[in-house]
Amino acid sequence: MVSRRVVKFFGNLILVLLLLRPAASLLGQAESLEQFLKFQTLSNEYSELRMHMEGMEELKNTLYQNQTLEDFSGGRMEFQNCVFRGCQFVRCRLDNFSFTDVLLENCNLSGSTLRDLATQRVILRGCKLMGCNLSQSLLQNTAFLNCNLRYAVLAGSKLKSVLLDGCTLEEADCSELKLKGLELSDCDLKRIQLLHTPLE
Repeated sequence: MVSRRVVKFFGNLILVLLLLRPAASLLGQAESLEQFLKFQTLSNEYSELRMHMEGMEELKNTLYQNQTLEDFSGGRMEFQNCVFRGCQFVRCRLDNFSFTDVLLENCNLSGSTLRDLATQRVILRGCKLMGCNLSQSLLQNTAFLNCNLRYAVLAGSKLKSVLLDGCTLEEADCSELKLKGLELSDCDLKRIQLLHTPLE
């Protein structure tokens, strides 16, 4: 899709050059027109590249209930004001996802990968995240309530104002975490890995 846009863009640019340059030469403005078009070309190329590299598909104000997603691989999706209830994510790879003002209730993400996840004002209630890979994530103002995070991988993640209440973190990999405002209540921390994670 991006390559088709680029081809169309350059086709239009050549057409503009062919039509406008002779007219501009008559007015003695060929050099300024060429500089202007060169600037526009670079500007448009940069905008296109930035949209391609940084652009996220946004999904807002949606209720997902009792949905199953199997063997899905995708990235760069942003969910805002969404609710997930009873959803199953089976062997999914969901990299660079973003959740803002989202509720996940009784969902199963066990064995799935959510590397580089970004959360803001998110609640996970009664969710299964056994063996879920959440490494290199940024979790902010997020609450895990009665969730199963056994064998989960959070290595290298940043946790800011995060609550874990009534959760199982047995044998979870929480090494090299950066913590700022982590609150634990009634959690199972048996054999949790905390290598290079400051506990002060």
